[in-house]
Amino acid sequence: MKREPTDQMVEKAMRRFKLKLDRLRMKQRLQQCWCGSGEYPNANYDGHGIFLCYSCSKCHAEKMKGYRPDIFESYECDEPIEED
Repeated sequence: MKREPTDQMVEKAMRRFKLKLDRLRMKQRLQQCWCGSGEYPNANYDGHGIFLCYSCSKCHAEKMKGYRPDIFESYECDEPIEED
């Protein structure tokens, strides 16, 4: 025997659905590039593997303009590292 859904049951199901939808939208926002292209970003690193930024194919050139071209090659650092 099947019960008819009550208004409370329908409201509870709608709240759960809206919560799942909000979580899905948040997940998509975090995964898509911030430039608004809708593409998924890739991490960019310098020549020593130090993280620089995230960018997609649409905004990659614009974001890389802010860095010197020589940092993308493996470079020597002659500065002494002081221990704390």
